[in-house]
Amino acid sequence: MDNKKLRTMIESFFEATLTADEERELCSYLRDNDVPAELRKDKEAILALCCDESVEVSSTEAFARLEAMIDALETEGDEMQSNCIRK
Repeated sequence: MDNKKLRTMIESFFEATLTADEERELCSYLRDNDVPAELRKDKEAILALCCDESVEVSSTEAFARLEAMIDALETEGDEMQSNCIRK
């Protein structure tokens, strides 16, 4: 894949406009090939998001995880706000 097509596909990936086949092609290419230095962070991010195996999570488990994340973020936000008020 030439660099122009690669850049276009990466941009489309982050805009969520790739088809499923194009996404598989991009992920496969990135797994098997080196990229220019300026695209390495994009490569890492895309490969972290690409997943070949389906992971099943029950809706109850998913809800519990999301709720815990939200609670943690709210606590973190409250602490940051308290620190700003004290200063």
